[in-house]
This record gives sequence, C-alpha cells and structure tokens, in this order.
Amino acid sequence: MIRCEFCGGPTSRQPKGRGKRFCSRLCKEQARYAAGRGRIAARKHYLKSRYGLTPEQVAEMETRGCAICGTTEWMGRHQRPHIDHDHETGEVRGVLCHNCNLAIGHLKDDPELVARALAYLRGDLIDLTP
Repeated sequence: MIRCEFCGGPTSRQPKGRGKRFCSRLCKEQARYAAGRGRIAARKHYLKSRYGLTPEQVAEMETRGCAICGTTEWMGRHQRPHIDHDHETGEVRGVLCHNCNLAIGHLKDDPELVARALAYLRGDLIDLTP
C-alpha cells in the first residue's frame, strides 16, 4: 500500500517522474504550503517579476490607501488593492481600490476621457464636434 506523504492516508496514485505521492490535490497543496512554496511565496515571486516590488513595499503603499479615493477598505475578488501601473511603460503608479481601478480601466487610462468625465460631472457642456 502506498501512503500519502502529507497525511499518511492510503493512495493508489503513482508519482510521475521524481514527484511525490499524495492522496489528493489538497494534500499536495497543503504540503507545498507547509514547505513555504504556497501562496505567499507565489505572491512574492509575482510581485517581484511583474512589478519589481517586494511585499513590504506593497504593504507600505496599502497603508496609504487608494491613490484616488484614499480608502483602505479593499474590496474585490482577493480583498486586497490593485497595483496600478502604466500599461505601456510598466511603471507602478500606486495602489487602487477595486472601484477606482475599474473606473480608470473603463476610461481606458486616457487622461482626456478622465477630463471629459470630470467636466460632465461638474455640469460643463462638452462640444464633441471636430
């Protein structure tokens, strides 16, 4: 009988290559997490490779709140702020809450559209004729 290397339960799974034997994906993920290769390590790698930031730098930006509205009440799928960056240069601008990130995303990160939206909200008439 082959035993799971995490929980010790029975398993019929054979390792592929040099892989370890686990009775389920859950045991495999828990073993990865226990070994320090779980979500925290993955997030650290993602932040460094994508944005050139450390988790400490992101945490410091989080304490300042959303760069637009200032909230520290993070909403959205992961309950953490979005790292806002220029899609052309990759330069990090700050962190945004879910709603502000959606707003500037819908305005296509276009300063002209943002200015027109501001004028509209202030009640200014906008002439769209060329």
